Amino acid sequence: MAVKVSHIVVVILLGGAPLAGCDGDGNGGAENDPRGAPEDLELTVTADDLRFQPASFRAERDQEVDLTFTNDDTTTHAFTAEEVSVDIEAAAGTSNTAAFNVPDEDVVIEWTCRFHPGMRGQIFVGDPQEAVENEAQHLAQRSGDRSRAPSPTKGL
Repeated sequence: MAVKVSHIVVVILLGGAPLAGCDGDGNGGAENDPRGAPEDLELTVTADDLRFQPASFRAERDQEVDLTFTNDDTTTHAFTAEEVSVDIEAAAGTSNTAAFNVPDEDVVIEWTCRFHPGMRGQIFVGDPQEAVENEAQHLAQRSGDRSRAPSPTKGL
């Protein structure tokens, strides 16, 4: 009888081997991203007196932003952020909404009112210090590229 019990134990042990590493989520036991997906950021930005409130906010990397854009001013305004393909406008006294994802990197995203270019704001994505440093490097590269560009008046 002891032989039969040992065979059963061997069969049970071997039979369970193909299941090792399966944790039921289909990833073969691989660890999930320890950060997990960030929760959606629900935010209201208000245009009033030719200003945005708030004029800046912070988002996690790869976070979805559910934006309500409210216009408490007497003229039409827009929330335009080209880097995340957002362009919504609101007539005086109205609101509109948009949803967008910010990039999965530490960056500063600029937004403006396309009707009033002096109205500006910023989204700091990820680590704010890294985002600012990355933006400074990006601006330095862009200004360096311009200095090497041929002059449009050269040769006239």
